[in-house]
Amino acid sequence: MWPDEVTEIFHHLSEESKQLLSPSSSTEKDGKILCTDPTGSRKCNGNDANSLSTHGFCPLPPGIGGQFGTVVLSDSIQNGNRSLLHKQKRKLKKDWDKVSTVLPNADLDTYTYYWLIVNTRSFYFEAPRATQKLSPEDCLVLCPFADYFNHAVEGCNVSFDDMGLTITSNRAFESEEEVFVTYGSHNNDFLLTEYGFILEENKWDTLLLDDLVLRPPMTRLQKERLDGVGYLGKYILDHEGVCWRTQVAIRTQTLDTRNWHKFVAGNDVDLEYNDQSKADSFINSLIQEYKAEADKALEGFQEGGKTFPAGARDVLIRRWTQIKVLLDLASKSLI
Repeated sequence: MWPDEVTEIFHHLSEESKQLLSPSSSTEKDGKILCTDPTGSRKCNGNDANSLSTHGFCPLPPGIGGQFGTVVLSDSIQNGNRSLLHKQKRKLKKDWDKVSTVLPNADLDTYTYYWLIVNTRSFYFEAPRATQKLSPEDCLVLCPFADYFNHAVEGCNVSFDDMGLTITSNRAFESEEEVFVTYGSHNNDFLLTEYGFILEENKWDTLLLDDLVLRPPMTRLQKERLDGVGYLGKYILDHEGVCWRTQVAIRTQTLDTRNWHKFVAGNDVDLEYNDQSKADSFINSLIQEYKAEADKALEGFQEGGKTFPAGARDVLIRRWTQIKVLLDLASKSLI
């Protein structure tokens, strides 16, 4: 069952956007969102509720919906196919293809409903006596009552053995105090997409910069060079700045090819120091573009946000505000 905030967002969107925001288009049964076309035969076009043509801004953060509204990207980048929501679509389609082959009379609506329950309430569990190594997707189990635990950045320890799952207190608790587990070191875009909530304080919160870093003027040859040394993609920003992978990618724009290879190899400390100011300026320009996206979204919610259900509007405003704070902190780290 989808949390209230996600359900409200889903109700508000056009049919095209429902195909974007869920593994398929949807129907409703007993107040629960059900997906009816995980094959993806009905394609999402640009006239959806996460596009400029509908609201004048993109209500979903780029890390969730895979789209920017104020930043011009090449079509090969801004297609949303790598977004968290589209990954969910692909996961459901993969599972449904297998189930429907074995059980041709299976009901898709019922399957999807239980698929969503398992997706949000399962625990990772490796069978102690398994005869073969399974993929992480095949190591999920349901544990009644244990799935009542809510998520926190730090929580009780969860372990498993031959007897099953064991949850051990990580500290002393007062009477009536809520006990948490942690679902993992996830940022708030992931938590909102996967579980339907965000944390007010999340030390693991990050933003993905791939779309901004990999757009032109970065060339195909520069991307091939990054790929050749294992630094293509996964460019992360947090409150302390950008990751080393991002620094390497940015240097394709600030250094010539010979010096870029020296930078990657770490053979010239002076080169890194002398180029840092130019690299920081480039990074800050990306941060300011992302901030403009956040400003546009928050302005859009202020001017036309009443068309959104209150719960959906509030959680998205909170998320965009968090994104602005994160970007401000990262920008200050460059000074």
